[in-house]
Amino acid sequence: MSALLEAATIATAAGAGLVGGVFLAFSVMVMPALAALPPAHGLAAMRRINELAVSTVFIAVFLLTAVGAAGLLVAGFTAGGTRVTLPLGAASYLLGAFGLTLAYNVPRNDRLAHDDAFWTTYLREWTAANHVRGLFALGATVLLASAVAA
Repeated sequence: MSALLEAATIATAAGAGLVGGVFLAFSVMVMPALAALPPAHGLAAMRRINELAVSTVFIAVFLLTAVGAAGLLVAGFTAGGTRVTLPLGAASYLLGAFGLTLAYNVPRNDRLAHDDAFWTTYLREWTAANHVRGLFALGATVLLASAVAA
C-alpha cells in the first residue's frame, strides 16, 4: 500500500468512525431521550437537530468520508497489493452509512419537517435505520483500519 493510499485509508477510517460514533450516540442517548419527552417537545427538538445537522462540521465529515470511500473503492480494485478489506470497508460506508442515510433517513427527516403526525412513526423507523447505518459506519472503520494494519 502506497503512503498516499495509506493516508487516505486512515483518514476515511477516522471519518467513518466519527460518523458511526454520532449515529451510535443518537441510537443510545438522543432518540430515547426525545422519545421520553412530550411529543411536541421531542418533535421540535428533532426538527432543530435536523436543521443543524446539515449546517455543521458533521455534514463535512459525512460527505468527505463518502468521497474518500469512493476513492478507496476504486483503489481497492485497481491498486496492486491492496487487501480485500479496503473495498469492503469503502463499500460498507458508501452503501450502509451514506446510501442508507440518503435513501431512508433523509426522506423521513424531510417529512418530519412538515408533518407533526409522523412523529411516532418517525421515532420507530428512523431509529431502526440509524442502528443499521451506525453498524455499517463502524464496520467500515474496522475494515479500513485492518486494510492498513495488515
